[in-house]
Amino acid sequence: MKRKLPFTHIRVAAFDFKIVEWTADKGKAEGKFAEFSSIQGCISIDVERPYKIVDSLVHELVHAIIWAYGYSTPDESLPEECFASMVSTGMVQVLRDNPLFHTYLNDKIKRMREGRGLR
Repeated sequence: MKRKLPFTHIRVAAFDFKIVEWTADKGKAEGKFAEFSSIQGCISIDVERPYKIVDSLVHELVHAIIWAYGYSTPDESLPEECFASMVSTGMVQVLRDNPLFHTYLNDKIKRMREGRGLR
């Protein structure tokens, strides 16, 4: 299968996680669109369902951030899976529905990466 994502790894904190691309059949066999594994050092994602790729990737990144920074969800009555779903879907929606904010954010992050600060 030809790669569909333009990157093979993603860094979270001090860890580089491999991005494993699943077929729709593999996702169906696993019973999920994606998963994060700290043990295997990867995020696996079904890349054949375009309507779920972005939300699923952000969702698994939330799990990776929680793991990497040793954090637990803010409220024990709110399971991590629910917390990750709320944050990921909310972030994707905000970025999708606010293109000027998205452009602004990308510009500021690019400046930070280049060492130019936020001005």
